[in-house]
Amino acid sequence: QLLQQALEVADARFAHDVASMLQGSIPQALCSQHAHQVLETLLPCLDIDGSACVVDELLGNSSHLATHAFGSSLVCRLLEQLAGEVAAVALIDDVLSGDLTQVICHKFGDRIAL
Repeated sequence: QLLQQALEVADARFAHDVASMLQGSIPQALCSQHAHQVLETLLPCLDIDGSACVVDELLGNSSHLATHAFGSSLVCRLLEQLAGEVAAVALIDDVLSGDLTQVICHKFGDRIAL
């Protein structure tokens, strides 16, 4: 919670530093009950390039994350934040490359489909 509070009042440089520290472990953090909340708070603080770096770490696993209780929420935030950007297209393509029926029919995945 302390990190979340710091992110809420921090400048873009601090958010970038936090994102850099999380680099390489974002998919694992996204599945954590507490770390995903940090990612949810971090995402609006990042610029397009920072958000695109988050997407890069999710590619190859985003179909699974789209049906995860915590992952689906962050995938939605990324798609909102990156609307019209190449990274959003890559994320959508990656989600759609998996079992689309499973994503659409899943109680968390349907958020992505809508």
